[in-house]
Amino acid sequence: MLRIEDKYIIEIAKERSFSKAAEKLYIAQPSLSRYIINLEDKLGVKIFDRSKMPLEITEAGEKLIEYIYKCRELEREFLSEINRIKNKKSETEISIGIVPWRIPVFVPKIIPAFSEAYPNINVVITEDVSPNLENDVLNDKIDVCIINGPVINKNLEFHKLSSEKLILLVPKNSKVAADNYDFDKNQYKNSYIDIKSLENEKFVLLRENFRLGQISREIFKHHNINPKNIIEVSHMSTAMSMSSAGLGFTFIPESGIDRLSSGNNCLCFSIGQPSFGFPLVIAYKKEKYNNPNVRKFIDFVRENYKNII
Repeated sequence: MLRIEDKYIIEIAKERSFSKAAEKLYIAQPSLSRYIINLEDKLGVKIFDRSKMPLEITEAGEKLIEYIYKCRELEREFLSEINRIKNKKSETEISIGIVPWRIPVFVPKIIPAFSEAYPNINVVITEDVSPNLENDVLNDKIDVCIINGPVINKNLEFHKLSSEKLILLVPKNSKVAADNYDFDKNQYKNSYIDIKSLENEKFVLLRENFRLGQISREIFKHHNINPKNIIEVSHMSTAMSMSSAGLGFTFIPESGIDRLSSGNNCLCFSIGQPSFGFPLVIAYKKEKYNNPNVRKFIDFVRENYKNII
């Protein structure tokens, strides 16, 4: 079985340098180089192009990085599911589905507040993409879903909780960043990027079965461009991390700015009008509202979401 030290790969991709990555990892540079050489030999492809300065990530390297972030997300999802199974108490529970992007905000704030108001109702959380969660509600696998709109299935009732503007995440090592940001003065020359000028740039986008993936392509269609160089991923956090590693531009909601790490290597730009809103909605089957637990949760979220978040 092929063993991959994912932290080595990610750090090299971020620093674009073996020596700088080794320094951050607290290991000897020759050891790090030897590990990468051995891994490339086993894979039969090059991960990094050392002939360039700073070094560049090959196509195979980009796929490896995408794989690493997928594995990390799958592990987190697995642990979440195990926790859900262990704590399931069907007689007093409500099952809700939440899209991954909203988990870090929704779960730590809304769920504790709801549990404090209704301590006898156990909340069971399922994490998945919006289309799958809509189907889970329709098939009675979950009671309610918190998803990115718009709601596709007409058989679901829904209420909009909020809406965010989308912004463009641009790697600092790109020409676009250099043209629009003064790194000496640490300030923007322009806070707005004309999407039409980016047709030949590389993008990291969510797949089209995700709401944000669909909206991203609507943005291209609106501006009448068709970028050919697109890396598709399955998680917004992956897109953000890959953009920070210099692998391409990506679109994120405004709330994503707060989730960028202090050491990220990206700049945030407005994409102008139209704003292409990214709504958050709570959706459910009409008859489910007759369930007292479901009704309490829906009403609580509608009444308190903006105040709590």
